[in-house]
Parts: sequence; C-alpha cells; structure tokens
Amino acid sequence: MIHNHQTRARHQTPVHHWRALLLTSLLLAACGSDEQSDSSLTSSPQIGSATEDSLAETSLPDEPTSEIDTTDLSYFYFSYDDSASTASRDLTLFYLDQGQTPLANWGRAYEYLNAETFGAFNSQTVGPFEVSIGAYNTTASELMVNSEHAYFTALGIDIQGPSLTKDARDNLVLTLLVDTSGSMDSPFYNGTYETIDGLDTRIELVKYGLDKLRFSLKAGDVVNLVEFNTAASTLLEGWHYDLDSGSDTVNTAALANYFDQLVANGSTNLDAGIQQAYRVALRTFDASKDNRVIMLTDAYANTGETNVDVIANNLTLNDQEGIYFSGIGIGADFDSDFLDELTDAGKGTYSAMVTPADASRLFGDGFMRFVDVAVRDVLFMLDYPQNWEHRVSAAEESSTDADAIQTINYSYNSEQFFFEAFSADTEFASSDEITLQIRWKDNDGVTQQDSLTVTMGDILDTGTSQIQAAAAVTALAELVSTNTHCSDIAASGLLTLNNEHDTYLRYKTAIEDYCSITSDVHYAD
Repeated sequence: MIHNHQTRARHQTPVHHWRALLLTSLLLAACGSDEQSDSSLTSSPQIGSATEDSLAETSLPDEPTSEIDTTDLSYFYFSYDDSASTASRDLTLFYLDQGQTPLANWGRAYEYLNAETFGAFNSQTVGPFEVSIGAYNTTASELMVNSEHAYFTALGIDIQGPSLTKDARDNLVLTLLVDTSGSMDSPFYNGTYETIDGLDTRIELVKYGLDKLRFSLKAGDVVNLVEFNTAASTLLEGWHYDLDSGSDTVNTAALANYFDQLVANGSTNLDAGIQQAYRVALRTFDASKDNRVIMLTDAYANTGETNVDVIANNLTLNDQEGIYFSGIGIGADFDSDFLDELTDAGKGTYSAMVTPADASRLFGDGFMRFVDVAVRDVLFMLDYPQNWEHRVSAAEESSTDADAIQTINYSYNSEQFFFEAFSADTEFASSDEITLQIRWKDNDGVTQQDSLTVTMGDILDTGTSQIQAAAAVTALAELVSTNTHCSDIAASGLLTLNNEHDTYLRYKTAIEDYCSITSDVHYAD
C-alpha cells in the first residue's frame, strides 16, 4: 500500500546523530558488508525536542492546522543543506584529480549528495515533487552500535523537483556581482593544471564563465553588472536582450564587451558590493520576471564590513522582496565557509568554479539552478512508528521543532537524496508505516502540504543500487572530513560491491584515489 495523505503534527523525544562511520556501514548492510557513514561530519549534536506549545505555535505562515497527538513521539523536521550547495564536492573531486589531499572542512556529505544524480526507483508524486523511498534491514554489529535493540533498518529517499528548459523558463532580471579585487588576479589553482585557452587567473576564469552565460540567456531577459573591489560600482544597468533581432551571438555581443572590461585591483569590500547589487536589482525589479543576484568571488572580505552575519542580513531582507541570491566561489582556495553562510541566508545555490570546465558546466546545463526557483520555502518532515528509535541522520538540520529548521528554495532540475536509519526491539513489520510530509509555499505565498505514506512491505529491498551509490558518496565525504579512515572502508566491503551505478563507480574511484594520495597503510593491507 502506498498512498498520499495529510499527516498529523506530532511530538518526539530527542534523537541522536551518529558519526559518519556508522551510516556507511548501515548502507552496505543489504550486501552483508560493514560499511560506515553519517551526515554529521564534525560533531554529533543531539536533536532538541519541542514542547506541545512550541510545536503548535510554529511561525510558518498559513500552516495547515491539524490535531496534535501528544501520545505519539515519533517524527522530526529536517533539511539536507539550507543552500543546496555543491561546492565542497566540486573542490574535493578537483583536488583528487590533481593528486592533492582535499581540505577536511570540505567533507560535508549533504553537499556531495546535492551534487549527484541517483535516479528514481519507485517514484510517487507528492505535491510538486517526485519521491522514491527504499529501505533494507541491517544489524547492530554492521552499524558498530552498542544497543539493546535487535533490529535496524535504513531508509533511502530520492527527491526530484520539477524540470524546466531554457525556452520554457520565465524571463529573468539578472544582476551579476563580480569581485574585481586584487586577489582575483591570482591563479585559480597554484599547482600544475592544463588550462583552456591560456586562462590562468581567477578574473580570467570569471570572464570565461560570463561569456558562456551569454548563451543561456534568451529574448526578454534583463542583465545588470556590478563590480566590487575597494568600493562598488555599476558597470551596466537595465541591459535588455533584444526581442526582435537575430541570434544569441549578435544579441549578446554588447554584454561580451562589458565583461571584457573587468580588471582586478584593490581590496575586497564584499558588503559594499552586495548593497550596490541589491540597489540596482531593486531599481530594475520586474514582478513579471524572476529576479536574481549571482555573486562571483573568492570571498576574502577585508575592507568595510567583514562580519558575515551583518552582510548576510542584506540577503535576508532582500530575499523577502523576491530577489534571490546565489554565490559562486572562484578558484581552488576561495573562502568556502564564508560563502556557505551567505548563501544559507539568501536561500540560494552555492557552487564552486575552480576550472574552465566548471564554468562551462555551471553556465551551460547547470544554469537553471541559479535563475529559477521551482518550489519555495520547502520543509520536510518524517513520521515513523512509535516503537522505532531514530538512530542516524544525514541531514544538515534536524529537529522536532519546525521553527528550528530553515526552509529551502528548491531549484528546477535538481535532486536530493536522504539517508535516515532506525532501530527497534521487535522485528520490523511489513505493515509498519513511514510518512514523508512536505510543506511549501505556492505562487501566492500560501503554505501547502502533501505527504506520502509507505509500508515496510512496500519499500523493503527497493532502491538498493541507489543507496549503495549514496553510501560511496557519503563515505568519501567522511574520509575527507577524517571522521573515518581508509582501513574502515576497506573492511566494510564498500569497494567490492557488484554495482554498476555511474555514481557508485565514480566515487569508488575517488575513494581509491584519496587513499592512495594519503598513503593509508591500513587500506593497503
């Protein structure tokens, strides 16, 4: 039985996050291995519980009301990354390709999962999403968990948002905010790299990407160009893509001339740049079009306001005006933590442009992620049987209090994969029900809600290849974060699975590369 329904709001006792080592073991249990992983890459915070009053008084506007059952303690709200980031994955794979060890703070598994494609396996429509849910049973020993419970199960949930083509998307008012500080004249990578068209510096990489961007625009789009270094200035305001003239190349030739004028010098007044970009974006705001600000920077703010929380406040205020923000980190060593916090506040995407190949990808097929929001203010909730105990979560945020979770804006042509695991002191019954509830705002700003309920009988041993692929993805993130080691992965059997999924094979190779680069002697054994 699989059905959609409205889910009652419920209250739950605290849930424990487990180290990443454990989740990888869980995800390989179906194949008789001892793989380990989790989503909490550096710490394992306990999820806070909410009182009945705090849950009932959630600040979500126009929230569907329902009776609260205080006897049921088995649900939680969650988010797999507030900013739909992919940067840490992009940087990690680039470094491995160059034979370099990735930085430990890049080991954020949810960003790796956001960047990859797993594919639907028993898709059901839930509101604006296509949802697949799979599960398999495992053991405490495979999890390496000291527990009196005898039974364990893992869930894999694939979420796919609406798709959209360039021709079908709404027109766009795009404000490009470009860092032209002196640091942008530095090489985009300090090691040996076979570049494209003689590109070397970060500012050259930016101009290369913007030239690719021209061909993702269409008739009716509007473009603004703002630069910032020691101060901020507007180079172009209100440029309109000609509705009547010829090809993309002809129509955007004037843009190419403006992009060519970008020159790096001075210090980095990032706050001034954001303020100027939003002044321009507000002046050219068009309610009939999508309004976006995209910043390209190495994010090393050193002039003017440098407090990320203060700078982020501008993004929060302007998000309320419907001008959404996205960030692209330039080069192999941009300040990823700083940019991640900014895009969390702006509810926009956050990616890395390390090489010219990244520029072609981001401003080609990947451009839709930056310019058109498919579903706004999305919040997920998972409801499970009262006799289950929540043991593992790969979410960036998880809580029984909806107000504690930052909602996300879901881009077109995007996908997320969720890992959650549970234990029980009795065998999981085929009639046991799991419900995924999704809330979002429609185009009128009214909160909508839909949910999908499945039974264990419906989903057991479903989506195995996708879950194994996700296991390899999270395992690499855990290696990078140093929460697990190559010897643990070798013992788990992760790299010996009979799995031809493209994502699994790519990450199997990446794990082997990581272990070779770091010379883990235990792995060699």
